[in-house]
Amino acid sequence: CTDSVGGFSKMSDRMNFGSAFFLACRNGFECLSEEAQSQMRQSVISHQHTDGLFVGRHDSGDLYYTFFGLMLSAVTHAKINLAACKQSIARIDVSSLDVVHRCVLLRVQRLLKLLTLPKVMRSTAVKNLNLKADRQERKIIASLATLPAASYPQSDPQSPYSQFLRVTLHADFGVTIPHVDLMRYRLASGLYANLPDDTEYAINATASAMFLIDKAQRDITAKALCNLQELDGSFKAVQQAPTGDLLTTGTATFALNQSHLQPSSSIKPYLRTCIRDDGLFAATADDPTGDLEYTVYALIALGGCS
Repeated sequence: CTDSVGGFSKMSDRMNFGSAFFLACRNGFECLSEEAQSQMRQSVISHQHTDGLFVGRHDSGDLYYTFFGLMLSAVTHAKINLAACKQSIARIDVSSLDVVHRCVLLRVQRLLKLLTLPKVMRSTAVKNLNLKADRQERKIIASLATLPAASYPQSDPQSPYSQFLRVTLHADFGVTIPHVDLMRYRLASGLYANLPDDTEYAINATASAMFLIDKAQRDITAKALCNLQELDGSFKAVQQAPTGDLLTTGTATFALNQSHLQPSSSIKPYLRTCIRDDGLFAATADDPTGDLEYTVYALIALGGCS
């Protein structure tokens, strides 16, 4: 690994994840050519459904993809139907949502507030993503601890990803941070597993853990993560995966950058294999279709490249 320049706050200091994520995405967009920026901007607009939400691989509005759509709208300055989006979000029944979607809802609401500001103010108003939680937001955040295990990813509230969701949300919204214990998921190498007491590492579990552990542990983990980069610049989700993918590459690179490190090799050649004619990025080099989610992963990775 090489030292990264211009890194964000140390993770042990509970940096604002939402702000860092937004800034990396914006910086990645600014690295693109004007033609690529224009193509991406138009594709973001075309991926908004008539109900105001954004679509993924299926032509129906989706709360999860709306987070990525709004993030891209903010960094590309796409002219979307903000009023329709607000109306659809307001109609969502929070009690029907699992943990992932409750976290997404809160972050979507913050992005909507950011997007109501004039374009010239958005870059300097990232603090709007990290305002202290109001009463309704606190109620939703408190509800996460009361949900059954089945509402969590992999039905495990203690997994690195589950704890990442809760802790970063608490930190960003100014709520007391819950206790973190990841020792049953930590391997001797410093990498992390998806399952407790497992022996197989998972890159996304490792990237999630890097936002939660102390500096001494994180330094070991970051070096071990760097060693897993593929020759094409990508990262594979697990050792047995046939190829790297953009989700894993984006999250791994973003976590390393927030640790003031960069991957040993440039990820740009791999990103070039994933961009499509419409300006969006696909999940893998052989996936013919780009979407909003993987485009964000590409931008947060690109935003930290030297």
